[in-house]
Amino acid sequence: MSIYFVGAITITYPGIAWFEKFHKPGRLLRALEELEASSISEGKTGFQELKHEINNIVESKYKMGKNIDKIDVGTKSINISGRVTPLKIKGYNKDSEKPEIWIKEPLFANIRYQIDRKIRRGKTKIRTIGIIFIVIGVGLQMFASIYPHLFSP
Repeated sequence: MSIYFVGAITITYPGIAWFEKFHKPGRLLRALEELEASSISEGKTGFQELKHEINNIVESKYKMGKNIDKIDVGTKSINISGRVTPLKIKGYNKDSEKPEIWIKEPLFANIRYQIDRKIRRGKTKIRTIGIIFIVIGVGLQMFASIYPHLFSP
């Protein structure tokens, strides 16, 4: 019976907001949400994971070095028709208010999509472990009901 409980807890674990800081997909989700809301800086939950994932996605000339301690999303200009150009990621050094790096390609929407997919895959892996626990529990219960003489004194 307790194996069912462990399986159920494992399945729900990725969806509980308080536990997000304890698993990589949760930290990444928190960092991505904070980046979308304003900006994220060194020391915040998931900053290093987010920076690492962005560096895995972008070309080598746009990779953020160790000196980048703040990431923001913004535009560089407004085009002639008055529309804002697509969002791009900016990396700041703590000593400067001017962005040290502008990630031009891919656009933030594409980077966000890839990171979101990674978050969902990570949560699915955790939930799969919970399903395995429940299946093992069902198997043990079936085995015990088929061969009760093995478990009685």
